[in-house]
Amino acid sequence: MGFQPDVALFYRLAGTWREDVTLAGADTILAQEAALAALAGRGAEVVRVDSGGALNGALLSERLVDEVSLLVHPVLTGGHGEHRRHGSAVPSDVPLEPLAEEAFDGGVVWLRYRLGP
Repeated sequence: MGFQPDVALFYRLAGTWREDVTLAGADTILAQEAALAALAGRGAEVVRVDSGGALNGALLSERLVDEVSLLVHPVLTGGHGEHRRHGSAVPSDVPLEPLAEEAFDGGVVWLRYRLGP
């Protein structure tokens, strides 16, 4: 699939980034202004969040997200047993406006949205 080289590069660089990465969860979201100011002070212009429902839901609820990026893979999951979600639900009333789309080899589609008013 088209994203595999990016994943390999990420793992190669992960050791370098360990000193610069701060892990946070929904329970620490109250410090977002201080965290964003600290990141800006270190030259960060973009903050990317890869997370589950709890942190993503908290960020969306506080309107701290400028853009939502989705990678859609042409694969259905399922099988035996019950599918379980971890974390709280993402708010259902978050308006999204299409920003861009791009198709890659293997049927992967990258959809980008900005938060609406």
